[in-house]
Amino acid sequence: MTINDKWLKASVLGTTWAASEIVFGSFLHNLRIPFSGNFLTAIGLIILISAAYKWKESGIFWRAGIICGLMKTLSPSAVIFGPMVAILSEALLLELSVFILGRNVFGFLLGSVLAMTWVLAQRVLNYILFYGTDIVDIYANLMKMLEKNLHIETDLVWWPIVAFLIIHIVFGLVAGIIGIQAGRSLNSPSEIARFQNQNYKMKPKAKSDIFKYSLIWLWSNIVILIGSLFIIGNSPIWVWVLWVLAVIVVWTIRYQSALRQLSKPKFWIFFVSITMLAAFVFSSMQTGPNALMNGLITGVQMNFRAAIVIIGFSVLGKELYNPKVVLFFQKSSFKQLHLALELSFQSVPSVISGLPGVKVFLKQPVLVIRYLIDKAEKQLRLYQNNTPVFVITGHIGQGKTQFITNLIPLLADHQIPVSGFYCKRLMQNSETIGYDLVDLTNQNSFPFLTTTPNNLLDKIGKYSIIPEALEQAQSIIDNLPQTKHTRLVIIDEVGKLELKGQGWHSIINQIFDSKQPLLISVRRDFLNDVLHHWNIENAIIIDVESTHVQNAAEQIAQTIGSK
Repeated sequence: MTINDKWLKASVLGTTWAASEIVFGSFLHNLRIPFSGNFLTAIGLIILISAAYKWKESGIFWRAGIICGLMKTLSPSAVIFGPMVAILSEALLLELSVFILGRNVFGFLLGSVLAMTWVLAQRVLNYILFYGTDIVDIYANLMKMLEKNLHIETDLVWWPIVAFLIIHIVFGLVAGIIGIQAGRSLNSPSEIARFQNQNYKMKPKAKSDIFKYSLIWLWSNIVILIGSLFIIGNSPIWVWVLWVLAVIVVWTIRYQSALRQLSKPKFWIFFVSITMLAAFVFSSMQTGPNALMNGLITGVQMNFRAAIVIIGFSVLGKELYNPKVVLFFQKSSFKQLHLALELSFQSVPSVISGLPGVKVFLKQPVLVIRYLIDKAEKQLRLYQNNTPVFVITGHIGQGKTQFITNLIPLLADHQIPVSGFYCKRLMQNSETIGYDLVDLTNQNSFPFLTTTPNNLLDKIGKYSIIPEALEQAQSIIDNLPQTKHTRLVIIDEVGKLELKGQGWHSIINQIFDSKQPLLISVRRDFLNDVLHHWNIENAIIIDVESTHVQNAAEQIAQTIGSK
């Protein structure tokens, strides 16, 4: 089964998003930077919004969210549900906004703000889920006590929430603006900076080779989790204390991740803080000799609930790796998701290795996003392009263009008509004075490079580039759909300009998008850079020094297939 185009693009975007979460997330969390989750969300939104200027299909955002959320299981954290829900919700909110308002500034900005505010909403919901509605009472009573002690008549309950909401809205607007700016600049011909490999070593999720998955345990854990929440809220203290401790012991014996959650200092800091706050607040609001004890019991109850929920989600995540569960999804209507995930898991190491550092992103966010989208496009073409790419190579002046001109009639003998262009050298007194662009369809020629001095023209080496030739080359490629008999497109002299995003760069991208067989000539000095730039992994290299033109024609005919 082949993967459809939407899931293919979602795989590329989701992998890029997940790679940024893994690399940048480790950096931000290790430094304990405030609002690190907002920064990660902003990076994901910028990637999605900027990519929307290249890929217009609807439904890519939420698909990329699913891919990214599932890819987050590569990170060492045992708790996967929270990040997965957050990422998917953010992608859905952006998708919904664009669906309603369209792919414009308003749709992107509203979607970015909604996605960013979900970070705050989910954080609040998590606290309620972990600790129950008592956490709301503690917060509200603390605010009321603050009003009373400070003699403030204004209702303070909503002020902290409003303040945090404004901060998240600002984050969303900034992320949306950067994404729009980056997306609008994607089609500009200026050079995309090259970033050094950060040699980031991904830490895969720890897995035990001897762990025995069980569907019975999976369903039992779901029942235990739901039942535990009911027991904690509807039974005497000695019942739910013994029950929760027994469940934690059982889960710890079967799942290493259960014990890992309890070993984190953050859990115990919250345990003590919540317990003391509950005791203080509820004893202050109540009267009687047992007020303090009731407050302490409420705090302990909230923490036991949190322990069950956090560890329960962890053990469920472990059991969901069951091969039977995976096989079920493979055979269901989620086949496309499975295929997209396979591609993502295969490509994530190379995507991570090419990510720039966080400092570079903070200094040049638009340029970094352009770089990431450019890499995503190349990765997409690599997946999409099953058509052959032939590369004529040799040293400067070794006869690459002459090889092409000798090759064309031999290809015609194999009934392989060609289109495109080559660069004809112009000589005067044994010296090269320029190059003409020759249209292979009708043999018309146009001045391309000249040694005649002209300060108004761009330069490459000692030559001035005549811009009309670039326009003519684009016209030749634009007319390819009308040249229906073409079976091979030839582009001569790919090198320094194209590596800078100039020259024939956009033309080659256009040919890759059209999925037509392509033949290019590349100086040997630039060969590896060109292959890497376009992610060409299976190119057929034809060296003019060691290959006879007749053999090259036969190889091309055999690869494409004679008619």
